[in-house]
Amino acid sequence: MRQERLRHDQQLELIRMIGRHAERMAIRVTAGAELYAGLKPQQAARGLPGLRDRGVTADGDRAGQWTVIDPLLRSYLASRRLEPLSFVRSASEL
Repeated sequence: MRQERLRHDQQLELIRMIGRHAERMAIRVTAGAELYAGLKPQQAARGLPGLRDRGVTADGDRAGQWTVIDPLLRSYLASRRLEPLSFVRSASEL
């Protein structure tokens, strides 16, 4: 478990190097939150392709849907919520 924590911390540093909002975007993808809420569209648009190009996320089944590929990293990011996610989609909206 300790090695996994170290690996996730390293991945988080790589995510932060992608851009200013990349960590926030990765956490929002994990939470199933609205990706663009409170951000300018171009800020989110820079983070998402960067996360995909680094192999952190992948396009989902539907347009605009993303997923974190590594399930352990997904759990780690879910525990790192940086902001209240009051804009998390409800099950009826999916």
